[in-house]
Amino acid sequence: MTPTAHGRAVLALDDLLCDVAPETLAAVGDRFPAWYRDQARAATTQIHTGLQNAAARGTIDHTAAMPASQHPGWVRLSVLDSLVRWFAGTADTCIHNPHPSRPQPVMSAAWKPGLVVCGRCTRLLGAPPDSEADRTCDACGHVVAGLDAGEPIYPFTVVCGLLMHAAGVCGDCRYWPTAP
Repeated sequence: MTPTAHGRAVLALDDLLCDVAPETLAAVGDRFPAWYRDQARAATTQIHTGLQNAAARGTIDHTAAMPASQHPGWVRLSVLDSLVRWFAGTADTCIHNPHPSRPQPVMSAAWKPGLVVCGRCTRLLGAPPDSEADRTCDACGHVVAGLDAGEPIYPFTVVCGLLMHAAGVCGDCRYWPTAP
């Protein structure tokens, strides 16, 4: 896939997801074979359970599914970029080579574009704790002072099908309400 074709695919998918009703997307999913739907359902259940546990432990600040209207453009396009690369076979992957034809939870991150890893290899997406990379806002590029200085990064995860996409933002770029 050429870079131009890749970009067009990402933008077309973004337009589609912004305009298509969830029921229509569900109907498309019903066209897949039963074995695939079963595996995909098991994978998404595993994703949601894991994210609920991470939220309870306080390791992520926010999780959301991918209805496009809930997210700013940079988030949607980053998620869809990872998804298109993975489906087109142009993403770098971990040694386990996750593939869309074998449904399983996979993860990508805004700070490592083009890399998709399986659930066992999420460490490949990590930045050294409290490093500059760990404190950089994925929206505006601001490097926060850090939690100890009262200026944290707010980590969040967006789920799009089998893909979890992680990012972190500074307080000015945080686009979801603060938990009560």
